[in-house]
Amino acid sequence: MSLSGWTPENLLGLIAIFATWVSFCWGLYEYGRQQRWQRTLQLTERIEATFANHRARTALMALEWIQRDISLDSDAAQLLGSKTLKFNASMLEEALAVPFFDTDKLEIVYLRDCFDELCRNIAIWQSFAQSNLIPYKDYYPLVGYYCTLLSDENMKGQSVHMAFWGYVNSYYSSEEVGKFIKEVSNVHPARRRYQSDW
Repeated sequence: MSLSGWTPENLLGLIAIFATWVSFCWGLYEYGRQQRWQRTLQLTERIEATFANHRARTALMALEWIQRDISLDSDAAQLLGSKTLKFNASMLEEALAVPFFDTDKLEIVYLRDCFDELCRNIAIWQSFAQSNLIPYKDYYPLVGYYCTLLSDENMKGQSVHMAFWGYVNSYYSSEEVGKFIKEVSNVHPARRRYQSDW
């Protein structure tokens, strides 16, 4: 059909097809944007729940510091008979020992419980990442620092590094905690050099 044969009806039909196509593309764009927003909300809620959990937060603080007084929640304060845990790095090695022997040192048992809670949360994060609900790269801004602390033995020292990975490999699936830490710490290009053979 030549252009001279175009009628207003043909032109209106073409405009309608084009408008439908634009609407479809806009709908896909909005759907993708909504999905990203939902993923961000899920991620934020999950991370906030972990940081609100006093035991998981205590484990994260123990990773950051060589020595520090860590405030305890009321249950832990009652258990330990003190409002603070006088933490030092040697306690971390003892708490993460494999096998973990019964000890009368309540602060070591408490610290072990804190790492159990943290690793349970990391396993949940991994399930979100593995099912492609929230990609690893989205976790990096929120927990990449901690994953780097755990994946690089130079950050906390070889003995703490070995104690943590011995604990993780003994009590958790390598597809849960270990994979999550490795994947998130490798998101940032500068962090990719921190490869470990866990």
